[in-house]
Amino acid sequence: MEKEKFPNPELEISSSNGSNEDNLLQMKDNRESSVAKEELVNISITLSIDEISYGGLKFKDTKSALIKVMGKPDSIVEPKYDCGPFSEEWQGIKFYQYFYGDMNFIVYQDLAEIQDVNFSRSESLKISGVEFTRETDFDTALEKLGIELNEDNYSKAQILIYPEEPLDEYYILKFENGRLQQFDRFEPC
Repeated sequence: MEKEKFPNPELEISSSNGSNEDNLLQMKDNRESSVAKEELVNISITLSIDEISYGGLKFKDTKSALIKVMGKPDSIVEPKYDCGPFSEEWQGIKFYQYFYGDMNFIVYQDLAEIQDVNFSRSESLKISGVEFTRETDFDTALEKLGIELNEDNYSKAQILIYPEEPLDEYYILKFENGRLQQFDRFEPC
């Protein structure tokens, strides 16, 4: 294997097939694309969880309100999380996931919280009184949330929502091919 030194002493390229020039160009392309990816910033907003609702249910509502609005769940699972806000061991209470098609609620005691929504059919979520569906594209979502951008170096894959409340979690509006695909929660352990 032959090594060639370049003016930058930290840059050394080894070549076992192909020319060093080809390898340098490939490395430069890889470095430029990774730099471009690193420079993209996530868009985020802060709002109260009271501003998030689904089908007349508040983000955090009662189990009886959930059953009244959604009916009997398609399935109920006991998730047994190892850590985080829904860990039985940490919290000392039982948690369940109630599934309704592509909707998932975390249910405990007499409370129910939205866990995630996959926008595959007619699901809609309200944020700050404005409806979001699978037809919502990224730019429309920004407009609905009152977000104005001055630069182009942002990721169009997601919008992060941080709660005003002192919670150790945040929520994500995920986009694929420019359209809203999922509302999800992130709870660190």
